[in-house]
This record gives sequence, C-alpha cells and structure tokens, in this order.
Amino acid sequence: MSDIEPRSQVSRNGVKGVGALAGGVGLVVLSLLGPVLGLIAGGVLAVVGFSLTGSKSDRTAGMVTAGAGIVTAGIAVLRFLGLHLNGLLAVPGVVLIGAGLWSLFKFFRGVRARS
Repeated sequence: MSDIEPRSQVSRNGVKGVGALAGGVGLVVLSLLGPVLGLIAGGVLAVVGFSLTGSKSDRTAGMVTAGAGIVTAGIAVLRFLGLHLNGLLAVPGVVLIGAGLWSLFKFFRGVRARS
C-alpha cells in the first residue's frame, strides 16, 4: 500500500507536468519554424529554468528546463552559422515532453493514492 502524498506535492507534480508538456510541444513546433524563434525560446526557457532552481523542491525540474533552453539556444546558434541540423532542435522538446509525462504520471499516481 502506498503512502498518501501531501496535496501540495500532488498539485505541484500536475503543474510541472502540464508546463513541461506544453513547453516540449512548443519546442518541437519551433524546431520547424527557424533559428530565430529557437534562440528566443531557448533563452526564455533557460531563464525560467534557472529561476526555478531557487527552491529545493523544484530544483530538478528547473535544471531540466534550463538545460533544454541552453541546448535549444545552442542548436539555434549553430543553425545561424549555416549548419543544417534538421530535427535536432526538436530533441530538447522531446526531453521536456518526457519529463512532463513523468510528472503527470506521478500526479495521477498521487491522486489515485489520495482517493
């Protein structure tokens, strides 16, 4: 029998899951549009990720988000330099989608344990 998780932890997992899933889908879509939007999105994701690393409970999610942002910005810069890395810009998006699905799995597991 599993322990009941606190409501705040369950809701935090749900918010992180939805946010990471939406961000990952956004990065996959941006990978199709071009390097300028990829550079902007990577910068925004890096800033948001580093801002999440301040709290101990969100440190892992913040580092994953910041890492995805840095990789996205780096790939966009390489595309500016003329390297055609088709599809490689979608890799950080896929990683964020995976992290979002994991958080949503933990959310639903916590909701089920509470009922």
